[in-house]
Amino acid sequence: MPETATTIYPPTKAGQPQPALEQVLCDAYASEVNVSIQGFWNVGWVVRLGDAVTGYDAEEKFAAGSFELIAPWLVVSICWLYPETPFAKQYRKRFG
Repeated sequence: MPETATTIYPPTKAGQPQPALEQVLCDAYASEVNVSIQGFWNVGWVVRLGDAVTGYDAEEKFAAGSFELIAPWLVVSICWLYPETPFAKQYRKRFG
């Protein structure tokens, strides 16, 4: 799997909130970026970009109590791995 910027979350302009997970997922879908989120009782959440057929490009595990970190990770990872997608272009404009 390619390296991702897993610890850097998108900076926000003054007063601008982090993106909501629902919106990030809808925008990823509209850009044809495959995202999967699985819940495991003893791990928390496993989030992947890519798919089982063509392969996963990124994977990150989040503790059960850290669901709010998934959207920022998705934004950074999608922009990093798929820079030419409409998603990446939109979020780069939003977060500079």
